[in-house]
Amino acid sequence: MRRCDELGLVETIYEADHEEDDDEEEEEEEEEEEEDGKALSNPASSFTISPVTLSSVNLSSTPCSFPSSSPSLQTIVDGWSKAVGHNCDVVIRVYGDYFFLHREPMISASRYLRRRLWKDDDVSVSPPLNITVETFTELVRFCYSGALSLTPLNLAAVTAAAALLEMEDGVSEWSIARRTEEFFRREIAGDEEKAETVLWSCVEILPGAGEAAAEMAARCVQVLTEAAADGEDGGEEWISKLTEIPADSFGMIMESMARWSVYDHDHLYRIADRYFRVNNGRLTDEEKLIICNSIDSSKLSHHLLLHLVQNSHLPLRFIFKAMLLPYPHATAARIATLGDLLHHDAAANQASNLAVRIESLERDVAGLRRRLRWSEEKRFELESGGRAKSFRFFHGDGENGAAAAPAGRRVGKGRGLGRKLVEGIRRFFRRDKEGERAGNMMMNKYLAFY
Repeated sequence: MRRCDELGLVETIYEADHEEDDDEEEEEEEEEEEEDGKALSNPASSFTISPVTLSSVNLSSTPCSFPSSSPSLQTIVDGWSKAVGHNCDVVIRVYGDYFFLHREPMISASRYLRRRLWKDDDVSVSPPLNITVETFTELVRFCYSGALSLTPLNLAAVTAAAALLEMEDGVSEWSIARRTEEFFRREIAGDEEKAETVLWSCVEILPGAGEAAAEMAARCVQVLTEAAADGEDGGEEWISKLTEIPADSFGMIMESMARWSVYDHDHLYRIADRYFRVNNGRLTDEEKLIICNSIDSSKLSHHLLLHLVQNSHLPLRFIFKAMLLPYPHATAARIATLGDLLHHDAAANQASNLAVRIESLERDVAGLRRRLRWSEEKRFELESGGRAKSFRFFHGDGENGAAAAPAGRRVGKGRGLGRKLVEGIRRFFRRDKEGERAGNMMMNKYLAFY
Protein backbone atom coordinates (compact mmCIF):
# COMPACT_ATOMS: atom_id res chain seq x y z
CA MET A 1 0.00 0.00 0.00
CA ARG A 2 1.35 3.43 -0.96
CA ARG A 3 0.79 6.32 1.40
CA CYS A 4 -0.28 9.86 0.54
CA ASP A 5 3.11 11.47 1.15
CA GLU A 6 4.53 9.32 -1.67
CA LEU A 7 2.19 10.83 -4.27
CA GLY A 8 3.32 13.46 -6.74
CA LEU A 9 1.51 16.74 -7.33
CA VAL A 10 -0.08 15.57 -10.55
CA GLU A 11 -0.89 12.02 -9.47
CA THR A 12 -4.32 10.82 -8.33
CA ILE A 13 -4.74 8.61 -5.30
CA TYR A 14 -5.33 5.58 -7.49
CA GLU A 15 -2.90 6.46 -10.32
CA ALA A 16 -0.46 3.78 -11.43
CA ASP A 17 3.24 4.05 -10.58
CA HIS A 18 4.23 4.65 -14.20
CA GLU A 19 2.64 4.77 -17.66
CA GLU A 20 3.73 3.00 -20.81
CA ASP A 21 3.41 4.71 -24.18
CA ASP A 22 3.02 1.71 -26.47
CA ASP A 23 -0.13 1.31 -28.56
CA GLU A 24 -1.18 -2.00 -26.99
CA GLU A 25 -1.44 -0.43 -23.50
CA GLU A 26 -3.59 2.42 -24.80
CA GLU A 27 -5.99 -0.01 -26.48
CA GLU A 28 -6.40 -1.95 -23.22
CA GLU A 29 -7.15 1.26 -21.33
CA GLU A 30 -9.79 2.23 -23.90
CA GLU A 31 -11.46 -1.17 -23.49
CA GLU A 32 -11.47 -0.77 -19.69
CA GLU A 33 -13.06 2.66 -19.98
CA GLU A 34 -15.82 1.24 -22.17
CA GLU A 35 -16.53 -1.49 -19.58
CA ASP A 36 -16.54 1.08 -16.77
CA GLY A 37 -18.99 3.21 -18.72
CA LYS A 38 -21.33 0.24 -18.98
CA ALA A 39 -21.02 -0.44 -15.25
CA LEU A 40 -21.92 3.16 -14.46
CA SER A 41 -25.09 3.16 -16.54
CA ASN A 42 -27.25 2.32 -13.50
CA PRO A 43 -29.44 4.77 -11.51
CA ALA A 44 -26.74 5.28 -8.86
CA SER A 45 -24.66 7.30 -11.31
CA SER A 46 -27.39 9.31 -13.01
CA PHE A 47 -26.60 12.74 -11.59
CA THR A 48 -24.58 15.82 -12.52
CA ILE A 49 -20.93 15.73 -11.42
CA SER A 50 -18.86 18.84 -10.87
CA PRO A 51 -15.04 18.65 -10.82
CA VAL A 52 -13.65 18.75 -7.29
CA THR A 53 -10.30 18.12 -5.68
CA LEU A 54 -9.03 16.67 -2.45
CA SER A 55 -7.56 19.97 -1.30
CA SER A 56 -10.01 20.18 1.61
CA VAL A 57 -9.32 16.65 2.85
CA ASN A 58 -6.39 15.96 5.14
CA LEU A 59 -4.62 12.95 3.65
CA SER A 60 -1.21 13.45 5.21
CA SER A 61 -1.52 10.58 7.66
CA THR A 62 -3.98 8.16 6.08
CA PRO A 63 -3.49 5.36 3.55
CA CYS A 64 -4.59 6.25 0.05
CA SER A 65 -6.35 2.96 -0.56
CA PHE A 66 -9.19 0.82 0.72
CA PRO A 67 -8.95 -1.93 3.33
CA SER A 68 -7.12 -4.96 2.02
CA SER A 69 -10.36 -6.98 2.11
CA SER A 70 -11.97 -4.92 -0.66
CA PRO A 71 -9.75 -4.96 -3.79
CA SER A 72 -12.78 -5.15 -6.10
CA LEU A 73 -14.22 -1.99 -4.54
CA GLN A 74 -10.96 -0.15 -5.19
CA THR A 75 -11.18 -1.21 -8.83
CA ILE A 76 -14.75 0.11 -9.04
CA VAL A 77 -13.83 3.48 -7.53
CA ASP A 78 -10.74 3.71 -9.72
CA GLY A 79 -12.91 3.13 -12.78
CA TRP A 80 -15.34 5.79 -11.56
CA SER A 81 -12.52 8.32 -11.24
CA LYS A 82 -11.42 7.64 -14.81
CA ALA A 83 -14.99 7.82 -16.14
CA VAL A 84 -15.97 11.12 -14.51
CA GLY A 85 -12.58 12.79 -14.78
CA HIS A 86 -11.84 13.65 -11.16
CA ASN A 87 -10.53 12.00 -8.04
CA CYS A 88 -12.14 11.13 -4.73
CA ASP A 89 -13.23 14.09 -2.62
CA VAL A 90 -14.38 12.60 0.73
CA VAL A 91 -12.99 10.28 3.38
CA ILE A 92 -15.28 8.01 5.42
CA ARG A 93 -13.83 6.23 8.45
CA VAL A 94 -15.15 2.90 9.72
CA TYR A 95 -13.51 1.59 12.89
CA GLY A 96 -10.06 2.87 11.92
CA ASP A 97 -10.23 1.98 8.22
CA TYR A 98 -10.37 4.78 5.65
CA PHE A 99 -12.57 4.79 2.55
CA PHE A 100 -11.62 7.39 -0.08
CA LEU A 101 -14.80 7.92 -2.08
CA HIS A 102 -16.70 10.32 -4.31
CA ARG A 103 -19.31 12.51 -2.71
CA GLU A 104 -22.00 12.22 -5.38
CA PRO A 105 -22.75 8.46 -5.36
CA MET A 106 -22.69 8.33 -1.57
CA ILE A 107 -25.06 11.23 -0.88
CA SER A 108 -27.41 10.14 -3.66
CA ALA A 109 -27.96 6.75 -2.01
CA SER A 110 -27.85 7.67 1.71
CA ARG A 111 -29.77 10.45 3.42
CA TYR A 112 -27.58 10.00 6.50
CA LEU A 113 -24.38 10.60 4.53
CA ARG A 114 -26.04 13.47 2.69
CA ARG A 115 -26.41 15.30 6.00
CA ARG A 116 -22.93 14.39 7.23
CA LEU A 117 -21.09 15.15 3.97
CA TRP A 118 -22.95 18.34 3.18
CA LYS A 119 -20.17 20.48 4.66
CA ASP A 120 -17.56 18.00 5.91
CA ASP A 121 -15.17 16.01 3.73
CA ASP A 122 -13.93 13.71 6.49
CA VAL A 123 -16.55 11.90 8.57
CA SER A 124 -16.73 8.84 10.79
CA VAL A 125 -19.59 6.39 10.31
CA SER A 126 -18.62 3.75 12.88
CA PRO A 127 -18.75 4.98 15.53
CA PRO A 128 -21.39 6.31 16.10
CA LEU A 129 -23.17 3.66 14.02
CA ASN A 130 -22.66 -0.06 14.48
CA ILE A 131 -21.54 -0.98 10.94
CA THR A 132 -18.59 -3.26 10.24
CA VAL A 133 -15.97 -2.69 7.54
CA GLU A 134 -17.21 -5.66 5.51
CA THR A 135 -20.82 -4.46 5.59
CA PHE A 136 -19.91 -0.89 4.69
CA THR A 137 -17.78 -2.18 1.80
CA GLU A 138 -20.81 -3.99 0.40
CA LEU A 139 -22.94 -0.86 0.71
CA VAL A 140 -20.31 1.31 -1.00
CA ARG A 141 -20.14 -1.17 -3.86
CA PHE A 142 -23.91 -0.86 -4.17
CA CYS A 143 -23.74 2.96 -4.20
CA TYR A 144 -21.22 2.94 -7.06
CA SER A 145 -22.40 0.07 -9.25
CA GLY A 146 -25.82 -1.00 -8.01
CA ALA A 147 -24.47 -4.51 -7.36
CA LEU A 148 -25.39 -6.24 -4.11
CA SER A 149 -24.19 -9.66 -2.96
CA LEU A 150 -26.51 -11.16 -0.32
CA THR A 151 -26.07 -14.35 1.71
CA PRO A 152 -27.80 -15.70 4.84
CA LEU A 153 -24.73 -14.60 6.81
CA ASN A 154 -24.74 -10.95 5.74
CA LEU A 155 -28.46 -10.38 5.12
CA ALA A 156 -29.14 -9.07 8.63
CA ALA A 157 -26.05 -6.84 8.71
CA VAL A 158 -26.72 -5.34 5.27
CA THR A 159 -30.39 -4.74 6.06
CA ALA A 160 -29.63 -3.11 9.41
CA ALA A 161 -26.78 -0.98 8.02
CA ALA A 162 -28.93 0.23 5.13
CA ALA A 163 -31.59 1.28 7.62
CA LEU A 164 -29.06 3.12 9.80
CA LEU A 165 -27.67 4.94 6.75
CA GLU A 166 -31.23 5.70 5.60
CA MET A 167 -30.92 3.92 2.28
CA GLU A 168 -34.49 2.60 2.46
CA ASP A 169 -35.90 3.70 -0.88
CA GLY A 170 -38.52 0.99 -1.26
CA VAL A 171 -40.05 2.54 -4.39
CA SER A 172 -37.17 1.88 -6.75
CA GLU A 173 -36.67 -1.66 -8.01
CA TRP A 174 -32.92 -1.46 -7.47
CA SER A 175 -33.19 -0.29 -3.83
CA ILE A 176 -31.66 -2.32 -1.02
CA ALA A 177 -35.03 -2.67 0.72
CA ARG A 178 -36.58 -4.33 -2.32
CA ARG A 179 -33.61 -6.61 -2.89
CA THR A 180 -33.32 -7.78 0.71
CA GLU A 181 -37.07 -8.44 0.85
CA GLU A 182 -36.97 -10.49 -2.34
CA PHE A 183 -33.96 -12.43 -1.07
CA PHE A 184 -35.71 -13.21 2.22
CA ARG A 185 -38.86 -14.47 0.51
CA ARG A 186 -36.94 -16.51 -2.04
CA GLU A 187 -34.15 -17.99 0.09
CA ILE A 188 -35.05 -17.71 3.79
CA ALA A 189 -38.81 -18.01 4.23
CA GLY A 190 -38.91 -21.62 3.05
CA ASP A 191 -35.63 -22.89 4.52
CA GLU A 192 -35.41 -23.54 8.27
CA GLU A 193 -31.63 -23.89 8.30
CA LYS A 194 -31.09 -20.55 6.55
CA ALA A 195 -33.71 -18.90 8.77
CA GLU A 196 -31.81 -20.09 11.84
CA THR A 197 -28.58 -18.66 10.43
CA VAL A 198 -30.20 -15.28 9.81
CA LEU A 199 -31.80 -15.29 13.27
CA TRP A 200 -28.54 -15.73 15.17
CA SER A 201 -26.77 -13.24 12.92
CA CYS A 202 -29.45 -10.74 13.95
CA VAL A 203 -28.92 -11.55 17.63
CA GLU A 204 -25.17 -10.91 17.26
CA ILE A 205 -25.69 -7.31 16.10
CA LEU A 206 -28.60 -6.46 18.41
CA PRO A 207 -29.49 -4.20 20.13
CA GLY A 208 -27.20 -1.65 18.48
CA ALA A 209 -28.33 -2.56 14.96
CA GLY A 210 -31.76 -1.00 15.45
CA GLU A 211 -35.30 -2.04 14.60
CA ALA A 212 -34.46 -3.41 11.16
CA ALA A 213 -32.42 -6.28 12.65
CA ALA A 214 -35.10 -6.92 15.28
CA GLU A 215 -37.77 -7.13 12.60
CA MET A 216 -35.65 -9.52 10.56
CA ALA A 217 -35.16 -11.72 13.65
CA ALA A 218 -38.90 -11.65 14.38
CA ARG A 219 -39.68 -12.87 10.88
CA CYS A 220 -37.15 -15.69 11.27
CA VAL A 221 -38.74 -16.72 14.58
CA GLN A 222 -42.12 -16.79 12.89
CA VAL A 223 -40.77 -18.98 10.09
CA LEU A 224 -39.16 -21.41 12.53
CA THR A 225 -42.09 -21.67 14.95
CA GLU A 226 -44.58 -22.22 12.13
CA ALA A 227 -42.36 -24.90 10.62
CA ALA A 228 -41.95 -26.62 13.99
CA ALA A 229 -45.63 -26.36 14.94
CA ASP A 230 -46.46 -29.51 12.99
CA GLY A 231 -43.81 -31.50 14.84
CA GLU A 232 -44.24 -33.73 17.85
CA ASP A 233 -43.25 -31.06 20.38
CA GLY A 234 -45.36 -28.34 18.76
CA GLY A 235 -42.44 -25.94 18.46
CA GLU A 236 -41.35 -26.18 22.10
CA GLU A 237 -37.76 -26.93 21.09
CA TRP A 238 -37.46 -23.64 19.24
CA ILE A 239 -39.09 -21.70 22.06
CA SER A 240 -36.46 -23.16 24.40
CA LYS A 241 -33.66 -21.95 22.12
CA LEU A 242 -35.02 -18.41 22.25
CA THR A 243 -34.37 -18.28 26.00
CA GLU A 244 -30.64 -17.90 25.23
CA ILE A 245 -31.16 -14.43 23.71
CA PRO A 246 -30.18 -11.48 25.98
CA ALA A 247 -33.08 -9.63 27.57
CA ASP A 248 -32.60 -6.32 25.74
CA SER A 249 -32.43 -8.02 22.35
CA PHE A 250 -35.30 -10.35 23.23
CA GLY A 251 -37.49 -7.38 24.11
CA MET A 252 -36.86 -5.78 20.72
CA ILE A 253 -37.65 -9.03 18.92
CA MET A 254 -40.89 -9.47 20.88
CA GLU A 255 -41.95 -5.93 20.02
CA SER A 256 -41.37 -6.59 16.33
CA MET A 257 -43.25 -9.90 16.54
CA ALA A 258 -46.21 -8.05 18.06
CA ARG A 259 -46.37 -5.78 15.02
CA TRP A 260 -46.48 -8.81 12.74
CA SER A 261 -49.12 -10.60 14.87
CA VAL A 262 -52.27 -8.59 14.30
CA TYR A 263 -55.01 -10.91 15.59
CA ASP A 264 -53.46 -13.51 17.89
CA HIS A 265 -50.83 -13.12 20.62
CA ASP A 266 -51.00 -16.65 22.03
CA HIS A 267 -47.57 -17.60 20.66
CA LEU A 268 -46.09 -14.38 22.06
CA TYR A 269 -47.36 -15.24 25.52
CA ARG A 270 -46.01 -18.80 25.34
CA ILE A 271 -42.58 -17.54 24.27
CA ALA A 272 -42.49 -14.90 27.01
CA ASP A 273 -43.69 -17.36 29.67
CA ARG A 274 -40.96 -19.86 28.79
CA TYR A 275 -38.37 -17.08 28.71
CA PHE A 276 -39.38 -15.89 32.20
CA ARG A 277 -39.33 -19.40 33.66
CA VAL A 278 -35.82 -20.13 32.38
CA ASN A 279 -34.31 -16.70 33.12
CA ASN A 280 -36.40 -15.75 36.14
CA GLY A 281 -33.48 -15.15 38.50
CA ARG A 282 -31.53 -13.07 35.97
CA LEU A 283 -34.28 -10.64 34.90
CA THR A 284 -35.26 -7.38 36.56
CA ASP A 285 -38.87 -6.26 36.87
CA GLU A 286 -38.20 -3.51 34.34
CA GLU A 287 -36.88 -6.01 31.78
CA LYS A 288 -39.90 -8.23 32.35
CA LEU A 289 -42.26 -5.31 31.90
CA ILE A 290 -40.61 -4.26 28.62
CA ILE A 291 -41.08 -7.79 27.28
CA CYS A 292 -44.67 -8.02 28.54
CA ASN A 293 -45.65 -4.70 26.99
CA SER A 294 -45.45 -6.36 23.58
CA ILE A 295 -48.31 -8.73 24.54
CA ASP A 296 -51.88 -7.54 24.08
CA SER A 297 -53.94 -9.45 26.64
CA SER A 298 -57.15 -8.76 24.70
CA LYS A 299 -55.74 -10.95 21.89
CA LEU A 300 -55.16 -14.00 24.09
CA SER A 301 -57.39 -17.04 24.12
CA HIS A 302 -59.55 -17.85 27.14
CA HIS A 303 -57.33 -20.43 28.83
CA LEU A 304 -54.13 -18.39 28.36
CA LEU A 305 -55.80 -15.32 29.80
CA LEU A 306 -56.72 -17.25 32.92
CA HIS A 307 -53.16 -18.57 33.05
CA LEU A 308 -51.83 -15.01 32.77
CA VAL A 309 -53.62 -13.65 35.85
CA GLN A 310 -52.31 -16.57 37.93
CA ASN A 311 -48.74 -16.52 36.57
CA SER A 312 -46.33 -15.66 39.38
CA HIS A 313 -43.46 -15.06 36.93
CA LEU A 314 -45.14 -12.02 35.38
CA PRO A 315 -44.84 -8.51 36.85
CA LEU A 316 -47.86 -7.44 38.91
CA ARG A 317 -48.23 -4.23 36.96
CA PHE A 318 -48.83 -6.20 33.78
CA ILE A 319 -51.35 -8.50 35.49
CA PHE A 320 -53.32 -5.54 36.88
CA LYS A 321 -53.28 -3.89 33.46
CA ALA A 322 -54.69 -7.05 31.90
CA MET A 323 -57.44 -7.27 34.52
CA LEU A 324 -58.64 -3.75 33.73
CA LEU A 325 -58.89 -4.24 29.97
CA PRO A 326 -62.02 -5.47 28.13
CA TYR A 327 -61.92 -8.89 26.57
CA PRO A 328 -63.30 -8.83 23.00
CA HIS A 329 -61.49 -11.97 21.75
CA ALA A 330 -63.51 -13.44 18.90
CA THR A 331 -62.66 -17.11 19.44
CA ALA A 332 -63.56 -17.27 23.12
CA ALA A 333 -66.90 -17.09 24.91
CA ARG A 334 -68.67 -13.74 24.72
CA ILE A 335 -67.94 -12.42 28.19
CA ALA A 336 -67.83 -8.69 28.74
CA THR A 337 -64.80 -8.22 30.98
CA LEU A 338 -61.93 -10.13 32.47
CA GLY A 339 -63.53 -9.64 35.90
CA ASP A 340 -66.46 -11.75 34.72
CA LEU A 341 -64.07 -14.48 33.57
CA LEU A 342 -62.43 -14.60 36.98
CA HIS A 343 -65.85 -14.57 38.65
CA HIS A 344 -66.91 -17.71 36.81
CA ASP A 345 -63.56 -19.46 37.15
CA ALA A 346 -62.88 -18.77 40.85
CA ALA A 347 -66.29 -18.46 42.53
CA ALA A 348 -65.01 -19.65 45.90
CA ASN A 349 -62.32 -16.99 46.12
CA GLN A 350 -64.80 -14.37 45.00
CA ALA A 351 -67.25 -15.32 47.73
CA SER A 352 -64.52 -15.22 50.35
CA ASN A 353 -63.38 -11.78 49.29
CA LEU A 354 -66.98 -10.58 49.20
CA ALA A 355 -67.55 -11.77 52.76
CA VAL A 356 -64.53 -9.80 53.94
CA ARG A 357 -65.81 -6.67 52.22
CA ILE A 358 -69.29 -7.12 53.75
CA GLU A 359 -67.80 -7.52 57.21
CA SER A 360 -65.82 -4.33 56.73
CA LEU A 361 -68.93 -2.49 55.59
CA GLU A 362 -70.86 -3.78 58.60
CA ARG A 363 -68.23 -2.33 60.91
CA ASP A 364 -68.46 0.98 59.09
CA VAL A 365 -72.25 0.98 59.38
CA ALA A 366 -72.06 0.20 63.09
CA GLY A 367 -69.66 3.10 63.61
CA LEU A 368 -71.91 5.46 61.67
CA ARG A 369 -74.91 4.26 63.68
CA ARG A 370 -73.17 4.96 67.00
CA ARG A 371 -72.09 8.40 65.84
CA LEU A 372 -75.62 9.20 64.62
CA ARG A 373 -77.16 8.09 67.92
CA TRP A 374 -74.71 10.15 69.92
CA SER A 375 -75.40 13.22 67.75
CA GLU A 376 -79.17 12.88 68.13
CA GLU A 377 -78.88 12.46 71.88
CA LYS A 378 -76.77 15.59 72.17
CA ARG A 379 -79.22 17.60 70.11
CA PHE A 380 -82.13 16.29 72.19
CA GLU A 381 -80.39 17.30 75.40
CA LEU A 382 -79.82 20.81 74.08
CA GLU A 383 -83.40 21.18 72.90
CA SER A 384 -84.96 19.79 76.09
CA GLY A 385 -82.71 21.85 78.37
CA GLY A 386 -83.82 25.17 76.85
CA ARG A 387 -87.60 24.61 77.18
CA ALA A 388 -89.68 26.19 80.02
CA LYS A 389 -91.32 23.90 82.56
CA SER A 390 -94.72 25.57 82.03
CA PHE A 391 -94.87 24.11 78.55
CA ARG A 392 -94.48 20.51 79.74
CA PHE A 393 -97.50 18.21 79.78
CA PHE A 394 -97.96 14.58 80.71
CA HIS A 395 -99.80 11.77 79.01
CA GLY A 396 -101.68 9.15 80.85
CA ASP A 397 -98.75 6.79 80.72
CA GLY A 398 -96.58 9.26 82.61
CA GLU A 399 -94.18 10.05 79.78
CA ASN A 400 -92.98 13.57 79.22
CA GLY A 401 -94.77 14.96 76.14
CA ALA A 402 -92.08 17.53 75.38
CA ALA A 403 -89.48 14.82 75.22
CA ALA A 404 -91.58 12.41 73.19
CA ALA A 405 -91.65 14.43 70.00
CA PRO A 406 -87.87 14.81 69.67
CA ALA A 407 -87.47 11.16 70.44
CA GLY A 408 -89.88 10.31 67.66
CA ARG A 409 -88.05 12.59 65.26
CA ARG A 410 -84.75 11.01 66.24
CA VAL A 411 -85.98 7.53 65.43
CA GLY A 412 -87.46 8.64 62.11
CA LYS A 413 -84.37 10.53 61.01
CA GLY A 414 -82.04 7.79 62.07
CA ARG A 415 -84.02 5.18 60.20
CA GLY A 416 -84.17 7.39 57.07
CA LEU A 417 -80.41 7.95 57.01
CA GLY A 418 -79.82 4.26 57.58
CA ARG A 419 -82.05 3.39 54.65
CA LYS A 420 -80.07 5.74 52.40
CA LEU A 421 -76.84 4.09 53.50
CA VAL A 422 -78.23 0.62 52.79
CA GLU A 423 -79.47 1.73 49.37
CA GLY A 424 -75.95 2.96 48.59
CA ILE A 425 -74.52 -0.40 49.60
CA ARG A 426 -77.09 -2.14 47.40
CA ARG A 427 -76.11 -0.03 44.40
CA PHE A 428 -72.44 -0.80 45.09
CA PHE A 429 -73.09 -4.55 44.91
CA ARG A 430 -75.56 -4.39 42.01
CA ARG A 431 -72.82 -5.13 39.41
CA ASP A 432 -73.46 -8.87 39.65
CA LYS A 433 -76.02 -11.22 41.15
CA GLU A 434 -73.91 -12.25 44.13
CA GLY A 435 -73.23 -8.61 44.91
CA GLU A 436 -76.97 -7.86 44.89
CA ARG A 437 -77.67 -10.78 47.22
CA ALA A 438 -74.92 -9.51 49.51
CA GLY A 439 -76.48 -6.05 49.48
CA ASN A 440 -79.90 -7.48 50.35
CA MET A 441 -78.36 -9.47 53.17
CA MET A 442 -76.72 -6.32 54.52
CA MET A 443 -79.99 -4.41 54.35
CA ASN A 444 -81.88 -7.19 56.16
CA LYS A 445 -79.26 -7.32 58.91
CA TYR A 446 -79.37 -3.58 59.31
CA LEU A 447 -83.19 -3.37 59.40
CA ALA A 448 -83.37 -6.30 61.81
CA PHE A 449 -81.04 -4.45 64.14
CA TYR A 450 -83.37 -1.50 64.19
